[in-house]
Amino acid sequence: MSPAQHLALRCLTALLLSAIISALAWAAPPAADAANATTTVYLVRHAEKADGDDPALSPAGQARATTLAHVLADAGLAAVFVTDTRRSRDTAAPVAAATGLAPTRYDARDARALAATVRADHAGQAVLVVGHSNTLDDLAAAFGAQGLADLDESQYDRLYVLRGGGDGAHLARLRYGVPTP
Repeated sequence: MSPAQHLALRCLTALLLSAIISALAWAAPPAADAANATTTVYLVRHAEKADGDDPALSPAGQARATTLAHVLADAGLAAVFVTDTRRSRDTAAPVAAATGLAPTRYDARDARALAATVRADHAGQAVLVVGHSNTLDDLAAAFGAQGLADLDESQYDRLYVLRGGGDGAHLARLRYGVPTP
């Protein structure tokens, strides 16, 4: 695929995802109280990484992180959560810059604590959580959505949208940026 075709594909993907995210935001009216408020969690794996210990993003990963910022531009994010790895922080950096939000670090080994924080501090709001191939399933489960499995090491294009309130979470499985297996 030529560079122009890659760019066209990324733009089309971003536009389609923006439309889907906007539709999801309109799907449920805001609840009257925090206990019944619908919270939206955008859950992604960090983007493609370079080699080494605590690596930065590769050029493909930097492009994916920029695409993520474009896709979530109109999502109305109230918070951005990242793990204590450079690849997670770098994936969220364009989103944080575009929204003016300072990313909050969370312990990747404690999905329940993150879910409790989001429920307590961001009920009825939208947040981005950047995780890892082997933590997305635990994160989704902590928010009440079952059925995710660990991602393969080659999978970077998954974007999960969890919408939930008092009755559990509803999961939408999307993809963004250049396709991966």
